[in-house]
Amino acid sequence: MLYERERVVRSATRSIPASCYTPHENSGQVEGDMVRFYIDTRGCPKNTVDSEALQAVLQAAGHAPVNSPAAADVLIVNTCGFIDVAKQESIDRLLELGQQKRPGQRLIAAGCLSQRYPEEVAADIPEVDFMTGIDAWRTLPAALEQLGTTQTAQLDDVSVPAVPSGSLLRFPATLPVLNQWPELPRKGTGPTAYIKISEGCNYGCTFCAIPVMKGLYRSKPLSRILQEAKELASRGVKEVVLVSQDSTAYGLDMRNGTSLITLLSALAEEVPSLLWVRVLYFHPDRLTHQFIDQIAAIPTFCPYVDLPLQHVHPDILRRMRRGHLIERTEEHIAHFREVLPHAAIRTTFIVGFPGERRAEFEFLLEWTQRRRFDRLGVFCYSLEEGTSSAEMADQVPLVTREHRRKKLLAIQEKISLEIQQRLIGTTLDVLIEGSDDQSRPRYSKHASQDGWSVGRSTRDAPEVDGIVLVRGRQRIGSIVPVRIHEATAYDLIGEVL
Repeated sequence: MLYERERVVRSATRSIPASCYTPHENSGQVEGDMVRFYIDTRGCPKNTVDSEALQAVLQAAGHAPVNSPAAADVLIVNTCGFIDVAKQESIDRLLELGQQKRPGQRLIAAGCLSQRYPEEVAADIPEVDFMTGIDAWRTLPAALEQLGTTQTAQLDDVSVPAVPSGSLLRFPATLPVLNQWPELPRKGTGPTAYIKISEGCNYGCTFCAIPVMKGLYRSKPLSRILQEAKELASRGVKEVVLVSQDSTAYGLDMRNGTSLITLLSALAEEVPSLLWVRVLYFHPDRLTHQFIDQIAAIPTFCPYVDLPLQHVHPDILRRMRRGHLIERTEEHIAHFREVLPHAAIRTTFIVGFPGERRAEFEFLLEWTQRRRFDRLGVFCYSLEEGTSSAEMADQVPLVTREHRRKKLLAIQEKISLEIQQRLIGTTLDVLIEGSDDQSRPRYSKHASQDGWSVGRSTRDAPEVDGIVLVRGRQRIGSIVPVRIHEATAYDLIGEVL
């Protein structure tokens, strides 16, 4: 069974944070055979990009997005199937929308969860009317056309039968992963946008199920990325965030000399109005001093280094099948700080990996205190079916994993506060993304009647890091110099010079 249904039904009544899903604007009155659809996005930024692509395909087929579940004929949840917390959130949302469905309204499970667990979703969540996997853009346009009919639509590689009322339409097995990149328009709804530069992963980390769900690494063609970037820039986007399972591997599968450096250089040359190009994520195995020097010299490269290490103890790294030597990684971090002295460096750790002894965890704590990362994320180990770590002995109890996560985060919070406080009195360029008249400015002695703007500096990746509260109303999409007056462990407060 995919989950304990009673527990999930109870948790499904909780309020869903607005930041966890992506509502789309209502495009107007729907007539004739048009279907009104609502997309709810769960999981990582890559899913955000996929949802935007899906919306574009459905609109091109004549259907219309709406901005609330109540206004929709079809509810689409773009699910995440990566770790327990993310899977649970997707299941909760499917159940919540399933319980709210009115007669005739359809619920669709798309994305990673249904790609990975088609049988379980079908058996355990009967509220779902239709399932498809990570390439939902391939199947949903035809499926929506056939809602309520007895016809069958034929795609290039799969039949899409009708969806009679009260029945479940799904594919007999997970869809094959294609090495195909659809040509989709990019619309851009703010000053920041994501661009997916690849899909899949070639690494065999023992804790990760990404290759199971998404296949081997496939780079998006450079020309396609540049096309998307130009479209976004033409719509006022100032920052693009390149997302991938391993951005440092970009182009290697093409075997024609294309690399991440090639991509970043081309973006700087051909789309100079994109002032910040942020990269998520750098794999430590692929770093060299030469690579760091090259990336630091690119004028639009955003000085932000996201380097997920997962752990630092050699024995844990070996069991994780993470190839990097921590001594070499230390040298790369030092070199980043040398050539990009104002860069923020972020990492991610997994605590409670099978067999993690107290001494190995204490090693991680001590190493973290010495290295003093600007940003740090901590996850409890999640046992994932189909991974080799799931079969390992000495699984660490959940209560121990959670205790270790809290302990590491408490140490990092002190480090973050010290680093943030050193920024008081300095000036940072801040990209303005909106306004905030709610409760957050109350803790600032600089509060006034002028209102507040919300933005981010180059030190802050969207959705995962902090914000900069700026006194006064500033134009959304502008990058303004802000003198910092106040700091918390995660956010900064200041005013425009």
